[in-house]
Amino acid sequence: MSFRAQRAGLDDIPTVGYDGFLTSYISAFHFIIRGGVIIQEGYRKFPGKAFKIALPDRWLVIVTGQRMIQDIRKASDNVLSFSEAAEEVAHEFIAPRSLQMLIYYVNRNTIGKIIRSDPWHFDIVRGTLTKKIASKFPEIHDEMIAAFADELPVSDDWIEVPIERAAHRIRLNIQYTQDLMSTAGLLIITPKFLQSLVGWLASPRRWHFPRAHKLLRPVILERFEMLRKPELEHETPDDFLTWLIKNATTNERADPENVTTAVLSTNIAAILTTVGFCVNDFDFLVLVKRPFYNIEYGRFALAFTHALVDLASHPELIGPLRCEVEEVLAKDGWTKTAMGNMLMLDSFLMESQRVSNSNPFGLLRKSLCDFIFSDGTVVPEGTFIATAPRALHFDESHYIDPNHFDGLRFQRLREEFGNNFKYRMVTPGDNWLSFGAGRHSCPGRFFAVNELKALVSYTLLKYDIKVDDLDKSKRLEFAGRIATDPTSRLLLRNRV
Repeated sequence: MSFRAQRAGLDDIPTVGYDGFLTSYISAFHFIIRGGVIIQEGYRKFPGKAFKIALPDRWLVIVTGQRMIQDIRKASDNVLSFSEAAEEVAHEFIAPRSLQMLIYYVNRNTIGKIIRSDPWHFDIVRGTLTKKIASKFPEIHDEMIAAFADELPVSDDWIEVPIERAAHRIRLNIQYTQDLMSTAGLLIITPKFLQSLVGWLASPRRWHFPRAHKLLRPVILERFEMLRKPELEHETPDDFLTWLIKNATTNERADPENVTTAVLSTNIAAILTTVGFCVNDFDFLVLVKRPFYNIEYGRFALAFTHALVDLASHPELIGPLRCEVEEVLAKDGWTKTAMGNMLMLDSFLMESQRVSNSNPFGLLRKSLCDFIFSDGTVVPEGTFIATAPRALHFDESHYIDPNHFDGLRFQRLREEFGNNFKYRMVTPGDNWLSFGAGRHSCPGRFFAVNELKALVSYTLLKYDIKVDDLDKSKRLEFAGRIATDPTSRLLLRNRV
């Protein structure tokens, strides 16, 4: 659809910024440098309605209000398509926010067709991984302790830890993901007609995949052989690779190269969130400035970093949170059950995400036909539609004193409404869009939240933490995404 034709079809929807054929490009540039302000302006001017903003080569319609959000949630995929939007918009200034979006993006330009055409490992994330959290939690705990010892060898004296490094180290030393995201940044500033060529030339797959496949191929073949022999099946490791192979039900899936591709793709997702934050709504970041890139390395690293900063910035919460963690662990040990019973910690992490949420867009969809919202607003076929989760999370009609950090906010809401599950981090809600909403909600959110709780609870037990000259007014912004100043310093020491 041409720019002129698309613009004409959206005349009845108000614009934030310029909307002329040429002047709209000025607005698109403004969005790059102050996107958050533009979205907030539209959210304030058009409450409960839709507005549009200009992107480099298309218009994006942003909807506000619960009725319109519900309209998106209830629409079928053959009317408002998540996958079509993910496929087409993945290299725009809207950074992808879901595992599907990441996988579609990665494989369109950097990996290959198999995961894009048959994302068969999604079912493993949705099903097997979630079911195995409890049985695998001791292994997660052991790995976590080893990682802390390796990466944060603090002493009894205060040691400075740059916030930038706190996020950067959680990347698990996977160079592939770093190179992939650098390629993403390159593609963002590449004209569309050159993106396929540049994506192929710059793709990290060309050098990382052969190394990964060389390591994995013998293991993959051995696993296939073990699973073919009933007498050896009980000796087969119960891990993600085995789960993948058991679900390799076609010849194409069973190709060792495609199994390797699935492993790499899933690891990318795990690092960039922890599927983190979210298989449906996690960040794949727009990269141009190196400091912003490091602090925003991935949603999971970012979520943990923000949690540490918020702990250090609100020391009055450290004592109560420690007491809860110690009490729960004394009863349940390091288990999935224990993580679920840390309700105060759950509230704190939700508030940290609410206040520090950098996502300008959510619930991204492409209309496959003319779509009529319940208020009569019409968007033509081919229109891209999204919500504004960050603006929603700071809406005074949904949250009392939203600009104030209140670590117990969601715990009080649970108690007030007598619902122990509604205001939980893993529960998508009308006013809580960090994990998406509806059938495209993040299927990996259970693993993500359990892992994040384990990291923060271990930090509370083992370390004292404070912040050195943190100025939360200093923020970096690019294309609507906001990050804490990465030059700030966290101070850690062994708990006294």
